[in-house]
Amino acid sequence: CVNLPIAATKPVADVTLMLAMTHTWVGDLVFKLVHPGGKVLTLMNRPGTIEPGDGVAPPGNPNWANLNAQFPLLFRDPGLKDAETMGNGLTSTDTVCGTDNQCDYTPNHGSGPGLKFSDFAGLNPMGNWRFCVADDASIDVGTLSAVTLTISLAP
Repeated sequence: CVNLPIAATKPVADVTLMLAMTHTWVGDLVFKLVHPGGKVLTLMNRPGTIEPGDGVAPPGNPNWANLNAQFPLLFRDPGLKDAETMGNGLTSTDTVCGTDNQCDYTPNHGSGPGLKFSDFAGLNPMGNWRFCVADDASIDVGTLSAVTLTISLAP
């Protein structure tokens, strides 16, 4: 997990997250954003892998495409593409965003907690937010290069 300190005290209006990461097999990954008060939003939960709670059962194999930090991903409400479909149609030699130009995603929590960034609306943003990454297959190694949390505040 990476700490993302926020000093603002006005209530949250909107949240977005930009991520630059290198990792093989995006279908192994789980991304979570944790508010300082403990509320959790699962941004992505093993895309392409059918699990309890998935609203989407993609055809074919789990998503074996790779992430490359040169092609950052944006997560927001509403993103252009559902995070559960990240890497669909790509092979293990392809790169999400780099090969398919699909870089803008809306969260899909799968069996994880939270629904969307608006879950944080109205909360006090002050404190250490945390962005956490897990490889649920625990086989591949990755590098988290950058995480940018953008919080719009209520007037």
